[in-house]
Amino acid sequence: MNITLDRACSPARPTLYCIGIHVDPTYQQSGVGSALVSTATGLADTRSAAMWAHLSDAPGGVALFEKNGFEEVNTVTVDLDEYASGPKVGGKWGTYSQHCMFREPRASQESRESGSS
Repeated sequence: MNITLDRACSPARPTLYCIGIHVDPTYQQSGVGSALVSTATGLADTRSAAMWAHLSDAPGGVALFEKNGFEEVNTVTVDLDEYASGPKVGGKWGTYSQHCMFREPRASQESRESGSS
């Protein structure tokens, strides 16, 4: 995790962080998540900024971010039985995984248009 944090927190260039996106189940599979990620990556690209995203194991999340140019660089899995207290479901809390995803900036449409004139 330290290697991932060192790479994520590099002050050498602008970076946007997406800590999480949630779409209400009523609206899942309707393009809302894609629109949110596309808006965020567009914002990053206009600033020539890299992006980091930290995602849970929600179905489709990793694939959605990969489709938008992110690469999974690390997955942190925590055994919740070591940390959680209280009643357990089926005698065990289970595990939680967080996927650390990275995306290099892409040339924005503005940059492409000004570069071609």
